[in-house]
Amino acid sequence: MLFITNTALPIRHHLENLGHEVLEVDENADIKNIIAAFLPDEIHVMTKLSFRKRGHIRKHPFIAHISSKDFPRFYKKAAKIFVPNQEAKKLLENMRGFPKIEIFSPFFEKWDENETLSGLEKPIFLYYEDENVERFCQMPLPGTKVVIGKKIAKYQDQVHFYPKIEGIEKIVLPRVDVLIYPHNQQFSHKIFIQAASFGVAIATVFSIASKSFIINGLNGFISEDLFLAALKCLNIDEKDCKKQASRYSVENSLDQLLFK
Repeated sequence: MLFITNTALPIRHHLENLGHEVLEVDENADIKNIIAAFLPDEIHVMTKLSFRKRGHIRKHPFIAHISSKDFPRFYKKAAKIFVPNQEAKKLLENMRGFPKIEIFSPFFEKWDENETLSGLEKPIFLYYEDENVERFCQMPLPGTKVVIGKKIAKYQDQVHFYPKIEGIEKIVLPRVDVLIYPHNQQFSHKIFIQAASFGVAIATVFSIASKSFIINGLNGFISEDLFLAALKCLNIDEKDCKKQASRYSVENSLDQLLFK
């Protein structure tokens, strides 16, 4: 199985444990020669590709993974489409020209908690986005504010900033109390599942991703007023968040990937 992706593939070692040979490359790889040498039984495209590389992919049956509204149109040439939830599936089924659409759910990973944010005043609010960071910095929230995204120098004494790099969620997410996620273009609710697995409540806007996972008052709140939603999240029981996340196991995702 060949996976073309620009992020680490969490399911890789699970597939290898089941006896599958897996090759993981990014969009800059020599796709044509890799396919010729590796002869994959399946090609999974999980990122954007240049026009030339799309041409190489089109010569073979491939599976496209769609995780947001911003997806390449050549995905319509795929033999099959994977989306992360039923809401995204319904949306694409109402659009013309798509091949067979199936669900490949995200799953929570078992991360070890660390001491990165220990000692900070509780509650800890995490803002995960590059846009409208200043609005978050200005929110009169209690406790501590943390940002994964764009750094604003004038707030660096009041807000803890972390760059949006591979693996940063593993360092920060297990320690926070509320995740504030303002992105409305995402299909994938992976970040919500991972946050909830640590008992983190989620304040977010309406999107395909939030609709598929958030139950208002149970594991978070969907609202255009993220400040009020974040404050209301402080009353949510972390046990309910963890219970909701536990439905998304790697075993379930493997079944979806391999047996459809």
